[in-house]
Amino acid sequence: MAKQKSLKLNATLNLIKVGLSVIFPLITYPYASRILLVDNIGKVNYGNSIISFFMLIASLGITNYAVREGSAYRDNKTKLNKFSREVFSINLVSTLLSYALLIIFLFASVKMHKYITLILVQSLSILFATLGVEWVNAIHEDYFYITLRSIIVQTLGVVLLFFVVKTKQDYIRYAALTVFINGLVCVSNMLHVRRYIDLKPTFKLNLKRHLRPIMLFFSNSIAVLVYVNADMAMLGWMVGDKFTGLYGISVKVYSVVKQMLGAIYMVTIPRLSTAARLDDKSEFRDLLTEITCFLLLLMIPMCTGLGVLSKNVIYILAGEKFLPATLSLQILSVSVFFAISGGIVTTCMNVPLGNEAINLKATTISAVLNLGLNLVFIPAMQQNGAAITTAISELVVIMVCLYEFRDFKKYFDFKKLFNSLKFAVCGGLWIFLANFVMDKLISSYILNLFLVFIISVIGYVAILFVGKNEFFMETLKKNPIKKFMNRR
Repeated sequence: MAKQKSLKLNATLNLIKVGLSVIFPLITYPYASRILLVDNIGKVNYGNSIISFFMLIASLGITNYAVREGSAYRDNKTKLNKFSREVFSINLVSTLLSYALLIIFLFASVKMHKYITLILVQSLSILFATLGVEWVNAIHEDYFYITLRSIIVQTLGVVLLFFVVKTKQDYIRYAALTVFINGLVCVSNMLHVRRYIDLKPTFKLNLKRHLRPIMLFFSNSIAVLVYVNADMAMLGWMVGDKFTGLYGISVKVYSVVKQMLGAIYMVTIPRLSTAARLDDKSEFRDLLTEITCFLLLLMIPMCTGLGVLSKNVIYILAGEKFLPATLSLQILSVSVFFAISGGIVTTCMNVPLGNEAINLKATTISAVLNLGLNLVFIPAMQQNGAAITTAISELVVIMVCLYEFRDFKKYFDFKKLFNSLKFAVCGGLWIFLANFVMDKLISSYILNLFLVFIISVIGYVAILFVGKNEFFMETLKKNPIKKFMNRR
């Protein structure tokens, strides 16, 4: 059996990888938004929201299913090859179906005709996502490679941006650049996974075994996509590109923060799936508690910081013309907390335990509610209304899961959770106080954000150290930096 990798190191590496999604947009989005302006950046955002629906059809529920089931064959290459070929082939069929539906949609809807070129370019991401088989890396917990690849590819993307996008009419080139980067990721991954599997298409799909669980994951993903992405599509449809552009910057920041935090718990799925399959309740509880404590210590301060610094972030990323998006980002900062809390339950508990039906129920209720609320809130409040419905939808997922799963003591050590929660709340209050003081003293958006960030980090680390937070002190003792350097 392969040596088990450090869960905290995996989480840290995956956090770094997704964290790059913060650093690079800080460089690229201010440039792109100022060159393309609100309307054209809105078109790109609208196109992406359409593509996301068809990408979902192509992906089905394969990623989560493949990671959960494939982790059982990680040390048996013959069985993993067979499983991977079957799942990959199913994914190819669903991708072809997705493209067929996309073509029909584009030519059947008169409103979409002006977006055809843009969306066809963006649609190449669907193919690259399928061929990239990212789930193979997740099965083998190969986060070192994923992180290194992200640094190289995204750096190239930043450099190319300044050569490709020069006028406001270059929005299709901007979209094409994103697709090109996805293509590089796809090619590099196809080459890399050869070390783990011999991936080839097969006509033996074994649908009897795979189809039902995949469709459960797929149904759940549809519901999630509706309440997460439908607001963008409905904004473009109901109130126009301008408000889609404004909301797009809020969603971009919101998505990055949510993805960063989600990256932490995603690395636990193979390990939690193994513990659930072996019926090791103690290991499952310890893992789930550990990752939740880690998330609490980061999530509450990050949500607080995002909320109080929303105007600064919007101004720095997109400029003064995008400041009307401030309130929607503040609302979405609350939604981050609901989304990650819900992710812990739906992804870290229900998926390893095989309770996809509970996820489906929660997300379906949330999606239906989201669509109904969007019809009321978007015409009245535009981007702010869309943000409100997203926050409500994320909260509903948690409430339904709490109702279905009443005995959480079996899965969490509440004493440890409460201890982490106390430190996290203190950190959030410190950030709020730091921003309140700096707002009175400094008018510069950039300088204000920089100083609040530095003061917040130093203050929060001091709170964790002086208070001797168990998780923080344990991490210091284990010297994760040294582990990272000695990993290979």
